[in-house]
Amino acid sequence: ELSAMMLDYFAYTGNTNFVRETLLPIADAGVTFFDQHWPHENGRLLLDPDNAIEMYWKAKNPAPDIAGLHWVLRGLLALPKDLTTMDQRARWQRFLKELPDLPTGETNGVKVLLPAEVYGRAHNAENPELYSIYPFRIFGLHQPDLDLAKATFAARRCKNMGCWNQDGVQAALLGETDVARKNVIFNLTRKSPQMRFTAFWAKGHDYVPDEDNGGNGMNILQLMLMQSDGRKIYLLPAWPKNWNANFK
Repeated sequence: ELSAMMLDYFAYTGNTNFVRETLLPIADAGVTFFDQHWPHENGRLLLDPDNAIEMYWKAKNPAPDIAGLHWVLRGLLALPKDLTTMDQRARWQRFLKELPDLPTGETNGVKVLLPAEVYGRAHNAENPELYSIYPFRIFGLHQPDLDLAKATFAARRCKNMGCWNQDGVQAALLGETDVARKNVIFNLTRKSPQMRFTAFWAKGHDYVPDEDNGGNGMNILQLMLMQSDGRKIYLLPAWPKNWNANFK
């Protein structure tokens, strides 16, 4: 996730010194760790045993790790060639080919993404199968297989709002305007009743003031107003028709 955020930072700023001094040392070390510290099976990386976030323990090939590796490796390979070496690009291309596919299955006869290839009982309140929508934007409004992503979102096990819950962000990225609207209203009006200040959010999963609620709400709001894909900018991709807005 840190590597993905750094790739976004470069996309926004074009800061090549940041790529050389910060992004590449960290991101390359991260993918190298996975490459060197996990076994391979039939020529593919094998993440077993691994965790699917805090939700499923001792899982095989969990979706968040696979999605993250696909997203970061593609992002590294998309960097300007004069910022990387031929050796780095060769390693990244080779490792990308060795990654397993995102696990899929069926729910009520509909194809969906799964949290892992093999997993057991739930331990928390997360949807690991949706990490390929956010924070790793493999699926989205302007990406292939949107129906698969929407079906997975509709079938998600945990439907929550506020705090760090990602439903609103993922809804905005999929164009699910009603879900995004409900989430952003909930987040940005969730004042703690015992606190004086409006932006001291009510207890989420941990304590008052909740530190996730506001930033999460702003992320949802921004993605409802504007999304970007490479050099393309999309306005109002998940904006309610009866809401007005001025922004820049």
